[in-house]
Amino acid sequence: MAAQSSFFVRKLLRGGPLRIGTIALRRQWWSLLEVSTRWAQSVDPDAGIVVFRRGLVAEKKAGDFDAATALYLRAVQTEPYQFPWYRQFAEAVRVSAGIEAQLTAYDDAVKQGMGLPAMWDVLRASAYEASGRNEEAIAEYRRIIAMPGLRLGVAPWMYIAGACERLLDHPAGVRALQIAVREDGDDVSARRALAAALGGIGEWEEAEKHYRTLVDNGQPNLAVRYSWAINAEREYRTPFQLHTDLESSSTVPRDRSEGRAKEAFNTAVSLMHHLLDASPHRIRTAHRLGRLYEAAGMLQEAASAYTEGLRRLASIDEAWVHKAVIDWQFRLDYVKHQMSTSLSDDVRMARTVIPGPQPEHPHKVIGFYEGHLINRGLSISGFVLNRDVDSVELQIDGVRVKEVVVDARSWMPGFKFLITNDTLRLLNPQSQLTIGVGAERLQTQGGAEYLRLDVPDGEGGLFDRLSSGASISKKGVLSRSRSGADHRLRYLDVYGRVNRDFRDLTGRNLVLLYGTLLGCYRDGRFIDGDDDFDIGFMSDGTDPDSLKKDCLRIMLGLIDRGYDVSLALDGRMFKIHLDGMTLDVNPLWFFEDRVWGFQGHAITPDAIEPSIEMEFEGSVVHIPANSEALLADNYGPTWRKPEPGFRYYRSDHDLKVLQRGRLVPSEVRALRTRVAKVRRANPSAGDFVGFSDPEDLAFG
Repeated sequence: MAAQSSFFVRKLLRGGPLRIGTIALRRQWWSLLEVSTRWAQSVDPDAGIVVFRRGLVAEKKAGDFDAATALYLRAVQTEPYQFPWYRQFAEAVRVSAGIEAQLTAYDDAVKQGMGLPAMWDVLRASAYEASGRNEEAIAEYRRIIAMPGLRLGVAPWMYIAGACERLLDHPAGVRALQIAVREDGDDVSARRALAAALGGIGEWEEAEKHYRTLVDNGQPNLAVRYSWAINAEREYRTPFQLHTDLESSSTVPRDRSEGRAKEAFNTAVSLMHHLLDASPHRIRTAHRLGRLYEAAGMLQEAASAYTEGLRRLASIDEAWVHKAVIDWQFRLDYVKHQMSTSLSDDVRMARTVIPGPQPEHPHKVIGFYEGHLINRGLSISGFVLNRDVDSVELQIDGVRVKEVVVDARSWMPGFKFLITNDTLRLLNPQSQLTIGVGAERLQTQGGAEYLRLDVPDGEGGLFDRLSSGASISKKGVLSRSRSGADHRLRYLDVYGRVNRDFRDLTGRNLVLLYGTLLGCYRDGRFIDGDDDFDIGFMSDGTDPDSLKKDCLRIMLGLIDRGYDVSLALDGRMFKIHLDGMTLDVNPLWFFEDRVWGFQGHAITPDAIEPSIEMEFEGSVVHIPANSEALLADNYGPTWRKPEPGFRYYRSDHDLKVLQRGRLVPSEVRALRTRVAKVRRANPSAGDFVGFSDPEDLAFG
C-alpha cells in the first residue's frame, strides 16, 4: 500500500508541489520549498521525496542538521536507490561535524540497516578521497566494482567513474561505466561517458561500438558524432591498437594501410562531413578535417577543407580567432606549396617532417608521438604507456636537446612541445628527431622510430650553443646562458623607465609577477632558462568588461607617451615594447572572490597592493604586498623548491572567465581606430603593433 501511495503522490503532484519544489530547489528559494513540501506532506507524509525535502528545509532554512540527517536516513530507507539523497546526507554530516564523523555515520547507517550498504561504501571511498587518503579511496572503489551482481542504478556508477578518473585510475572508471551501461543500456549520458572513457585509454574500436549504438538509437546530438569522429581519427593516426584491463595495457602493431585503419579514416571523414553539412557553426571541424586529409597525403582535399574553415572563421567574433586565422592560413599556404600550386618565398614552406622507415625488427611499444610543422615552428605531441614515466627525452641526431615533462593526469600520460622557428634555423639542413625514455624509443607515424626533418634554411650551430650553456626553454625558445645576463639587466633598466611613466599615468606601480617574481623573491636572480619579464598591476576592473575598459584606457595612455603596445595572439592584454625589449604585462582583477591574472588566484587584492620595493640584481623593483601568498597559490606549497617542469593547469570554468577578459576581433578593430586618432594628434606617439611575434611565446 505504501508503494502504491508513493507512486500516486508522485503522479498526482507532478504538476503541483513537487514541480514547485523542484523550481525552488533550483533557485534555492527555501521558504517556497517549505511551503510546497508541506503541501505534498498533506497528501502523503511518508513518500520518500517528501521526507527528503523536509530534510532539505530543516538543513537549509532552519540549520537543524540533526533533524535533516534523520530525515535523509528515513528517505533512503524508503527509496534506497536514490543516490543524491545519500550524498545530501553525507554533505550535511560533513558541514556539521567533519569528514571523520562521516565515516562513523556511514558505519552506523549500515548497522541500522538504513539504505543499501554499497551506497555507504561509495560515500566512504569519497570521504577517503576528500581527506587525501587516495590509495584507500581507490581500493574501496575497486572493491565495490568487483562485487558480483551489484546493482546500484546509473548515478552511483557514474559517480564512481568520475572519482576514479580524478584519482587517475581510468581503467577502474571504465569498468564502473560498463556496469552502468549494463544496468541501463538506454541511459545516453552513461553510454556517452563510457565511449569517451574507452577512447581515453586507447580502446578506440570498443568506443566506436558505443558511439554507433547512440547514433543508431536516434541520438541527434551533433556532439556525439564529433566525439566519434575524434575517436576514429585517433585510431587511424596511431600505428598500434591498445587493449587495456584493470591492471595493464597491451599493444597490437598495425599500419595505416590495414583494413581497420582505413575503416577508421573513412569513418572520421564521413562524420566530419556530416557535421559540416548539418551546421554552419562547426568551425573547427573544417580545419580538423583538413588536418586528417593532410595526414593521409590527400592534399587537394586538405586545401578545400582549410579554405572552408577560413571562410567560416571570418564570421566569428571571439578571441581565439586571432590565432586561428594565422595558424589556419599557414596550413592552407603550406599545403598549396607542397602541391606546387602556389609557391611561396617563405622559407618555412620548404621545410618538411616525415617519418623514417619502419624498423625490420620493431622494439617494444612504449608510446607514440607526432611532429607537425606549424606557423610558429615544429609542434611535437604524444603519449607514453607507462604511468610511472614523468618525462621523455627529445634527441636530435642522437644529441639530447630537451627533457619534456609528461602530464600524468590521463591514463596515457601525454606531452606536448614546440621548437620555434628561430630554434629550427639552428638545425642542420637534415636531421633525425627521436623521443625516448631511457634507451627505449617511442614510435611515430607508421611505426617509425624517428622523424626526418628537412630544414633547407638550417644554418647549424644548435649543438655548439647548447654545449656552451644555452638551453631550449619550455616555450621552445633557445634561452641564453647565465653569461648572457646583460640581456636580463636590460630588462630591469627598461622596467624602471616604463614603471615611472606607468605610475605617472595610473598612480600604480608595475609589480613583478610569476616566473620573474619567483626568481627575484626566492633566488635573488633570474631563473635560468626564463627569458621573459612578467609584470602586472591591480586593475580597477571588477568584471571582464570593466577590465577591458580599464586596460584599453591604459594602453592608449602608454601609446600617447611613446610606447609601442601589442596583444598576445589569443587577445590577452598586453605587452609593452621599448628599445628592442618586451615586458609582459598581466592585468590583475578581482572577480568572483578571486584575483585573476594568468589564472584565477585564491587571494584578495591586498595581497597585491600596496606594492613593496625590493632590490633585484642591482635595481629597485616593486613586488606584491604578500608575494608568498601569490607564489604559494600559483606554484603550490612547495614553491620554494625549483620545479623545472612546472606547468599551469586551469579548469574549464577558469578558462571561460579568462577568455571573457580578452579582446575579440571587433574590439581590436575599434582599438586600431582609436590609436590612429591618438597618432594623428601626437606625432611622437607610439603605436599598437598588433599581435605578439609568433616567435615570442613568453606570454604564457
